Amino acid sequence: MKTVVQHLMLSLLAAAAFARPATAGMRTAFAYRLSDSTGELPLNWAALNWDALAGELYVIDSSNGVVDVFNDNGMQVFAFGDDSNLGAVMGVAALPGGDLAVLSQKAGGWSLSRCNFRGEPRGEIAVHGLPADFGAFSPGALRLSGFKLYLADKGAMKVVAVGFDGAVAGTWDISALLKLDPKKAMGADLRGFNVDREGNLLGTIPGLFQAFLMTPEGEVRSFGTRGSSPGKFNIVAGIAADESGNIFVADTLKCAVLVFDKDLKFIDQLGYRGEDDEEGLIAPQEIAVAQGRLYVSQSRGGVKAFDFLLK
Repeated sequence: MKTVVQHLMLSLLAAAAFARPATAGMRTAFAYRLSDSTGELPLNWAALNWDALAGELYVIDSSNGVVDVFNDNGMQVFAFGDDSNLGAVMGVAALPGGDLAVLSQKAGGWSLSRCNFRGEPRGEIAVHGLPADFGAFSPGALRLSGFKLYLADKGAMKVVAVGFDGAVAGTWDISALLKLDPKKAMGADLRGFNVDREGNLLGTIPGLFQAFLMTPEGEVRSFGTRGSSPGKFNIVAGIAADESGNIFVADTLKCAVLVFDKDLKFIDQLGYRGEDDEEGLIAPQEIAVAQGRLYVSQSRGGVKAFDFLLK
């Protein structure tokens, strides 16, 4: 009888942890805002990157270019980038072995550096082998998948993959691969960008109210239509995939994060416009997903973390 009671109590506790279901497809619970020893941090318009090996979140503060590192409890454990050695940091990716790849803006252009875990430069990763039509390539985002670094020029809608030695291993002209009409392509930009475990490129194009998944071979599956009802897009922003291939898309105008399964079918959405309430969002920007937890950066209100359970 005692065992039955214990099981019942555990079940009730699990239900309480996800007491506020978004709808039938997903249960969510607010976890925390990212903090340091003094309290919650503002971190508005922050860029996010999850380190799966160390279980840490890298957050680039747009107000000062500092990179804050947080553990899985949402507490800051380290920070770097507040000197002139790196320039203005735009992206960070944790390499196998503990080093970091850091994308930064310096006088005269962009730079990709290899740093130790404290963000101290060890040397440049010189990108070489770019095709002629990527001559003006100027990346502003950095991701890691497998043993490749992915650099995205969001304005030009071009992506380059390089090895850890800087040798180009692949290039994608998103506009061409999506076969965008020249008039539509002229006003389009790659707002959200990510790469999943399989090396598929993920992106959002707010001007077209669309998101897409693109295989390494350039095969494209686009999804999303304009609208205010659940499952439809207004102004799409950050995008990320979890370990099971489910895709999460932030919608800045709807103040929500929409979730799609690996077949790109809509599952559910979480969040609503609100600043004071724990589960409210203010213009969500970038997102990171790992191990049943969703991190969302906002234009105001810091970075929020949510636990989720997909049915």
